[in-house]
Amino acid sequence: MIFSLEALQAGAGDCLLLHFGPAKTPRFLLIDGGPAGIYAGSLKPRLQSLPKQAGGQPRLELALVSHIDDDHIHGVLDLLNGLVTARDRSEPGLCEIRELWHNSFDGLWSRVAGAHTASVPNLLASLEGGTFPASDGDAPLRSRLVLASVAQGGKVRAAAVALGIPVNDGFAGGLVAAEKAGAPADFDGLKLTVLGPRQGELDDLRALWAKEQAQLALKSAKEKMACLADFANRTAENLSSIVLLAEFQQARMLLGRLRRRSHPPESRAARNNEGGRHLRRGSDEGAASCQQP
Repeated sequence: MIFSLEALQAGAGDCLLLHFGPAKTPRFLLIDGGPAGIYAGSLKPRLQSLPKQAGGQPRLELALVSHIDDDHIHGVLDLLNGLVTARDRSEPGLCEIRELWHNSFDGLWSRVAGAHTASVPNLLASLEGGTFPASDGDAPLRSRLVLASVAQGGKVRAAAVALGIPVNDGFAGGLVAAEKAGAPADFDGLKLTVLGPRQGELDDLRALWAKEQAQLALKSAKEKMACLADFANRTAENLSSIVLLAEFQQARMLLGRLRRRSHPPESRAARNNEGGRHLRRGSDEGAASCQQP
């Protein structure tokens, strides 16, 4: 039996494959897909090399997008778009994806009641088309990247729905959260326990967003974009980040995104010791660890 984490080349982002099960017939989970270019150069070739199942395709038991940030979500969006294109052309897709877990930003704010909620879908609609207000050409690069990631999250969810892939299946309210997870999810012996985000964090995030909505009403399109980017940058991509404990037989693995500015530089170095095997890789904000007693 195997239980291992494979780090694909992902530049400044993260793209991980979790292997588990019998060595001759392993199962796979995808955790994030890296930034632009990683799907074509790294993820797609690796998926093509995976063992094929009875239907003639490799299979991912679960695809996880840990949080909305381009260096984690872009490759997953490219993968899903490729599957949609193959379906529309009546061609076999690259792989089968049985489930998707992802807390999109629109999933967070859509449940907030407020008089100004309608202004946000209009902003996101412009982002879905890849456009920004003409006056926003001088917007800070970070704000534009955050806004692009917000739109990507909506596109990931939409593509999964179009493909019939269950999104956050089994989680009350449609968001992956620790208190809504109940018993660990079981994938043929692999148990996944959601450690974060906690429901209280999501509730606080919604409450904060409800307050900030009132400030959007009299703002220009450029100012609204800046407010949305600032909110997502300061809160959503941190508080909605999914953290999992994966367990298979006697081994455990911690998967998820470290909170921004919450860890020392040395935590990014790979290290091994007699007590267990630890892995830290990827960008400053991504982390995974594996321990085997």
